[in-house]
Amino acid sequence: MAEVKHSREQRQRAVRAAVEGLPAALRKLRGARVSRARVARYTGIDESTLLRIESTQQPTVEQLLLLCDAFETCPSLLLDGLQTERPSDLTTEVVDSHGSTWTVSDPDIGHDPVVQTLPAGVRETPARHDGTEWLLVVKGRVGLRLGNDPEPVELRTLTPVRFTASDIHDLTNLGKEDAIIVRRMSAFGLWRHAEIDTADDPVIRRTQDDL
Repeated sequence: MAEVKHSREQRQRAVRAAVEGLPAALRKLRGARVSRARVARYTGIDESTLLRIESTQQPTVEQLLLLCDAFETCPSLLLDGLQTERPSDLTTEVVDSHGSTWTVSDPDIGHDPVVQTLPAGVRETPARHDGTEWLLVVKGRVGLRLGNDPEPVELRTLTPVRFTASDIHDLTNLGKEDAIIVRRMSAFGLWRHAEIDTADDPVIRRTQDDL
């Protein structure tokens, strides 16, 4: 299976740290110029609760959304450490068993475009998954098998292709040099194609069983 640098444990620690930092973030957001009484009137959250939320008490989802509405912000901006400063910060590479290299922003995000480098003469393992898949051949000669196609249909360079991903499909490099393909699919689709292990993820198992 492909190796992914991002560990689940690291993400969970980052989430916990961000949540623990919410009281300080909310204190900073309100600042010295806005009274708790004013915030209480706008949100419907009483002042004593606001004081606890700004001290040690974690807000409920409803309270957090009410406060974000009051200050015209969003939860992600208050959860320090979870924001992405630059897309390149999360870029990583995954190499599957066929030698394809997948350049991804984050394997857990899904739906973001990924760049696949498919070695010459390689046919990837047929797969099917949820949603719609979109792809664009940037370089090289690439064939697409879809459903019961006996032979791959060669795709035109720089011509977008879209298909239902629940039909079994695969790509083949028909040329003598590496091919570069931009693909957009669900997170499960990426994990299927790049052979990322999802055995410990019950949500993904349910998605897989439904196909």
